[in-house]
Amino acid sequence: MFPARLALPALLLPAVLAAEPPAPRFRAQNIDTTVRIGYRVVIADVEGDG
Repeated sequence: MFPARLALPALLLPAVLAAEPPAPRFRAQNIDTTVRIGYRVVIADVEGDG
C-alpha cells in the first residue's frame, strides 16, 4: 500500500524534475586595469579537451 504522506511528493516530483533551471546571469568585472607590464589573466582550455 502506498503511504499517504508520500502522495504529494510523488505527484510533485515529475514537475520538479521537468522544470527548467534558471538561466545563469553574468556580469563583466575588471580584475586589474592598472598593470602595465604585460601581465594578463586568461581563461583558456590549455589541454584542448573541451
